[in-house]
Amino acid sequence: MIKKYGVIGDPIEHSLSPIIHKEFSNHFGIQLQYEKYLVKDNQLSDFINQSKSSFWAGLNLTIPHKIKAIDCVDELDLSAIEAGAINTIHFCNGKSKGYNTDGSGLIYDLKNNLNIKIQNKKILIIGAGGAVKGILSKLILERPEDIYIYNRTKNKIKDIQENYLKKFKINEINNLCNSEINFDLIINAIPSSFIQGLDNFIDYSVLNKSTVFYDLSYGSISGNFKAWCKSKNVTYYDGLGMLIEQAADSFLIWEGKRPQITDRIKKIITDSYL
Repeated sequence: MIKKYGVIGDPIEHSLSPIIHKEFSNHFGIQLQYEKYLVKDNQLSDFINQSKSSFWAGLNLTIPHKIKAIDCVDELDLSAIEAGAINTIHFCNGKSKGYNTDGSGLIYDLKNNLNIKIQNKKILIIGAGGAVKGILSKLILERPEDIYIYNRTKNKIKDIQENYLKKFKINEINNLCNSEINFDLIINAIPSSFIQGLDNFIDYSVLNKSTVFYDLSYGSISGNFKAWCKSKNVTYYDGLGMLIEQAADSFLIWEGKRPQITDRIKKIITDSYL
């Protein structure tokens, strides 16, 4: 029987996950079905339960489901507990178990693919949603000097600060213009389309001579920040590398094998959204 997998979110049209997992399955000669599904917030619990009862093998989750889905699974892996969010579900023996591979995927891409050091660096994170919760615990393990978070909804930052109080001090920054602090690494976790006028949102003050901007988004939804970085001569990377690496970690959970990310696989995936 062909194993059935899927990725759910809203929106979901842009997702490259089906292409990525097709290449992974081809790499190992495994037959599986992996599709993307538009699932609204009020449909989440029913979709997960139906997938479990229909003997699916697993799911990936993207915006806006990563936090709410914690309450929709039977068990949580330590990675999900630490993150307070899940992006991967494994269905096995009639149970659903939630995992989070966002953080491990990001760290692998930064360190192994891009050769970006995190230790003793000042980090700015823009956003405080499920994706940020997924990456924070792994970032902290790399021992940065400081982590600052900017988010318009202050309660979300306070929740994160309280969750990590005993592990690491998470700072809040109220304005990304005329900032007194500059950063070595800026990680964006919100779509640039949510922001009206980037130049009024963020300016030179947060930059130093070697700032790297890493956008968790990829493709067309990351275009505005990419253009902004180009205009400021800032090194920019989109989140495609993280997407591929977190998908490889999900595949490992499901199939017990981690794909080797070859140049061929990268090219196929990159060509699919250029």
